[in-house]
Amino acid sequence: MKKTVALLLALAMLFCFSACGNPYANITPEQIDQKVDSGELGTLVGYYSVRNEGTDKNSFWVQFDVAMQDSPVYSENSTLVKFFGDKLFYDENGKQIPESELKIGDALVITYNCKTYGDNPVTIKAVRVEKLKVS
Repeated sequence: MKKTVALLLALAMLFCFSACGNPYANITPEQIDQKVDSGELGTLVGYYSVRNEGTDKNSFWVQFDVAMQDSPVYSENSTLVKFFGDKLFYDENGKQIPESELKIGDALVITYNCKTYGDNPVTIKAVRVEKLKVS
């Protein structure tokens, strides 16, 4: 009886840990588009911030336009963006680029899970980040 209970507990813990993983681990660009269309994911345009010196491996800072100051994603001194998985940036053609190619003020389209975390700074979680081509 004790072994059965222990086994059931172990299976329950394993299920809980696997459920807490990255829900967007193997999502394709087409699936991202579908989730944006359905409202599960949202998009924001922000600007690569001056605060990105020495940022940790899975996050970066963006500055949103002051016109968004009443938005829940707005932080006056930049909003922290954390990735669900690896820190991946893409150019306007969908090609992966390193963060070192981004410059302060570059416009970025951030696809995120439509939630905010904390308030000083506000944090959002990104599924994908694309650099906008500015002509």
